Amino acid sequence: MRFDIRTNSEQFLSKLKGKEAALGIAVRTSLFRIGNDARNMANGLAPRKTGSLTRSIIMYPTSPTTYVDIGSNLVYARIQDLGGEIRPKSGKYLTIPLPGVRGSIRSHSGGFFIRSKAGNLLYVKKAGNGIKPLFVLKDSVKIKGNRYLSTTFEFFKGGRAREIVGEEVIAVIKSM
Repeated sequence: MRFDIRTNSEQFLSKLKGKEAALGIAVRTSLFRIGNDARNMANGLAPRKTGSLTRSIIMYPTSPTTYVDIGSNLVYARIQDLGGEIRPKSGKYLTIPLPGVRGSIRSHSGGFFIRSKAGNLLYVKKAGNGIKPLFVLKDSVKIKGNRYLSTTFEFFKGGRAREIVGEEVIAVIKSM
């Protein structure tokens, strides 16, 4: 997600001759405020299971004076935001561990596959006189998007970014 600040800078700067450096600092300060505020908002809206997604949301200026990027480097961040369908990269099924199960099927040798009454394919192990389901295997799964980044982007695009820039520029003008 990128916030892009565009102005008719030549006309604006001609009216404020000699204040270019202070205004440049105000714009950079605005970008950092926008980035930090957007990151904090996205963190508050992001789904929390382990906290990895919220910790991964970062803000970094990609240009010193015109824009700042907000995002995550986690592979699943986009699908958590927008939603979509997950299919296996290799193999026939996605292998989904059931609650309390760690590792992969390979780390749980001695199990076998059964179909549940609901028709799900399960990987299970014998446990005492019964069986313990460990994994469910699916052709694909659909993820409903949380829109944590999209909502943040729309909020700032809707005027909050301009308000922040205005506050910083007004502060510079008042100080002179």
